[in-house]
Amino acid sequence: MFEYRYSTMLNSVYISLMFGSGMPLLYLFGFVSFFLTYWVDKFAFLRIYQTPPRYNKDLMKASRESLYVAIFIHFIFGFWMYSNSVIFDSQSQEIFGINVASTTSDIDQKYPWLKIQERLAQYHSFIFFIGIVIFIVIFLFKVLIVRTLAKLFK
Repeated sequence: MFEYRYSTMLNSVYISLMFGSGMPLLYLFGFVSFFLTYWVDKFAFLRIYQTPPRYNKDLMKASRESLYVAIFIHFIFGFWMYSNSVIFDSQSQEIFGINVASTTSDIDQKYPWLKIQERLAQYHSFIFFIGIVIFIVIFLFKVLIVRTLAKLFK
């Protein structure tokens, strides 16, 4: 049953990418999962399974499209984990002349775990945030070009 195999593999990708920034061992677990899945499916396809029903390309396209969402979620969770002030010292950094220790707002007082300005003002997380923005711009540019070319050649 292809659709169940696809959902299992997409689940492994999402979990590995979502929490891999905080627990890099998940990348290894994801690799081992795909390695074993490949060889077990190859053996089973050649020795055990009968000829599967013909699927069209929609299942493959849908799973490929959802990988963009997995990459975006990886960036967001990675930014949130890398900008944690417990892991990296954020009290002594200044970026763009903003002293991180003195920036407080109403949102920071109501939700002390949020501290977006403090998270963005760190060198390492600001560069990571720029990477997220570049990914979004390239993705949107690619989508616009592909849709425009598809309309032109229809």
